[in-house]
Amino acid sequence: AADGGALFAERSTFTLRGCELTHNSATNGAAAVLYNSAKSTTGRSTMALSRVAANSGSMSVTAFARLTWECFPGQYAPDGVGEFADNFTGCPFECAAGFVGNTAHETLPTCSAPCPRGNYCPKGSSAGWPCPKGTSFAGRGAADPSLCSPCAPGSYANETGLARCTPCSAGTYTEREYSTGCEGCPAGGYCRAAGAASLALTFMPCRPGTFNEKQGASSADACTACPAGTYGSLAGQKSMTSCESCTPGSFTSQEGRDTCTRCPAATYQNDTGASSCKQCKAGSFCARGSSLELPAACGPGTYANASDVSGVPACFDCEPGHSCAGGAALPTACTPGSHAAARKSLTCELCPAATYQNDTGASWCRLCSAGSFCPHGSSLELPAACDPGTYANAL
Repeated sequence: AADGGALFAERSTFTLRGCELTHNSATNGAAAVLYNSAKSTTGRSTMALSRVAANSGSMSVTAFARLTWECFPGQYAPDGVGEFADNFTGCPFECAAGFVGNTAHETLPTCSAPCPRGNYCPKGSSAGWPCPKGTSFAGRGAADPSLCSPCAPGSYANETGLARCTPCSAGTYTEREYSTGCEGCPAGGYCRAAGAASLALTFMPCRPGTFNEKQGASSADACTACPAGTYGSLAGQKSMTSCESCTPGSFTSQEGRDTCTRCPAATYQNDTGASSCKQCKAGSFCARGSSLELPAACGPGTYANASDVSGVPACFDCEPGHSCAGGAALPTACTPGSHAAARKSLTCELCPAATYQNDTGASWCRLCSAGSFCPHGSSLELPAACDPGTYANAL
């Protein structure tokens, strides 16, 4: 054609919608559309969602009159006159990188708006492309996926299109970039800080005497105390099996102990896992940390009592009124009719004739009253039986 390969318009308006203008040529003017403003009189023409391709000429579309475009999303065309080259569908220009075009009548390279936060927008975008999981972008107008920043250690992005990565909550951590989630704090301790980027710097082991079986703990409250009668000597334990029973001769009366306490002198414990110690019987030997009662070895006239701070029984002199056979035997109170006047008595002596003793544990004998009869070893006074004309005296 001479003046317009496919369409030449003057003194008129036109609307092209959904047309294909291909393989046209013109020797004088545009190969596809020549819109001659000088000879046009009224109205405005429209190019709507049409394809222009493979045309021969210096330009495919030339508009000397005001031309309105309807574009596909992500495109724009200047509102007015101009010349436009070949090969486009819809509108001749794509929205600039970093921007989106979401209407049909965009007239500037910046189109509708900058690319939204958490997204990137290549050239010709009708909507943002979300940053991948494990990345984020806080600003607007990103043109390239390389601008989506990796989540730093201690943070994560488990969704696409996030403006900011989320810090790991207390009880979790991540040491990697590009994380899509955080790992739970290991069993045996807790992780107190949020946003933890290093397990070594945030992990706090449960103290000795406690343990934690679960992951994801954020405070020492998650550490369970070993029961009374047991102890835990190591920090960072993961189960109750780490709590060891107290051995014989020791105990713990409280929970959460890191050692057992040796039984004090004068006490003992022959069981494992004890929460208290047993009192050593009088006459037995119980040193500090004893697991059994040992017999004392005291000389005749003395007796033992486990009262010394070392647990070794002191041998005490037998008190008057008692006899002490020695060894581990306890003092024996003298029976009625006998006495022990001195300390350290091995045996009690019978009261001599003309005396008696009706009490237990006596250190002396009572004189028999006149008119009574008290033979050797008497425990009471007996009445005398005298013939008429005679009288009795305590013999």
